[in-house]
Amino acid sequence: MSPTSATSQPFDIRSWIEVDPSGRAACPACLQDGKYRQKNLSIDLSTGAYKCWRGCTPDQIRAALNAPQRNQNFSSVTRSIPQRTTPAPKPQPRTVSAEQVRLSHQCLTHQSGEPQKQALDWLIARGFTRETIDHYKLGLEPKWITSDSNNPSNRACYWAIALHIPANEPGQFYCKLRVAPWLTGTERPDTLANWSQYGVPTTVFYTHRPEYAEATWFCEGEWDALRLGWLAKQRGAQVAVCC
Repeated sequence: MSPTSATSQPFDIRSWIEVDPSGRAACPACLQDGKYRQKNLSIDLSTGAYKCWRGCTPDQIRAALNAPQRNQNFSSVTRSIPQRTTPAPKPQPRTVSAEQVRLSHQCLTHQSGEPQKQALDWLIARGFTRETIDHYKLGLEPKWITSDSNNPSNRACYWAIALHIPANEPGQFYCKLRVAPWLTGTERPDTLANWSQYGVPTTVFYTHRPEYAEATWFCEGEWDALRLGWLAKQRGAQVAVCC
């Protein structure tokens, strides 16, 4: 497809990036965030519909490609596909200490404020009790978002529920953030991803692991694994629960 025809037609991501036969590709926004070797983007080969499983929004993906945003005229945009000549270094895992986990948990449960209320109300609506929240040391962390890369000083702070996942090093934890899940519809900016997990490597997260487990139940998502793990613990079930 020529550059002229590419700018005169509706946006089709298949014309902007390389897609493998199974409909997977490296997400352009993830590439900017250091995820160089992961094909996080799923693309319907027949329709061009796409989704980043890491949580990047369509606007973030288009911005990374220098493609027009959804309300922008295509004719004013020059197609630009970034080329990588050498492999970029793999991002190093990021961990927090047990003390940081304690402070994050304390921020969620022992401080009164609008973010705390929003986070606790959302967790309770998902079926979490205060006992469950305390057991898994769920926390609350600020997440700063820069919506305009040309103006990095223009930042906004959103609060996120923190999941603390034990790392290989004793006393250290990976921190995965569910960013402001209580914001929905028009309240939620298009540039705000659902999750922030930079520095969290691929790992198995056990929410219940008895010493003599007779089986392992693997959950698709963290919230289901936390709730099921707590139920298994309460009932003394000899099953491991993970995601």
